[in-house]
Amino acid sequence: MSSEASPSLLDLLMDILRLYEQDPIFALTSTTGGSTKVGDNVDQVVPLISTLLVGSGSDTIKLHAKSALLAVLDQVRSDLGVEAVPEVHTSNMWPAK
Repeated sequence: MSSEASPSLLDLLMDILRLYEQDPIFALTSTTGGSTKVGDNVDQVVPLISTLLVGSGSDTIKLHAKSALLAVLDQVRSDLGVEAVPEVHTSNMWPAK
């Protein structure tokens, strides 16, 4: 996300990420030709949100992108009936900057 993006575009992006955090089903729902399907666009949503985690975007966007991505992946995991993987704490894995 460019640092030159307009404030209204950044606000819209933040609102979308918050929506995905709160309702990950919304991120996974696609509507085509009047029919609605859940889960058909995982291959589009996950990479799209992931792109916000890299680059020179703001830390706030990265934080919300991470939360949204985790919510979407947890929803996919839940839909597939896969048990959650124990949480991994990465705070000690990399040296502080």
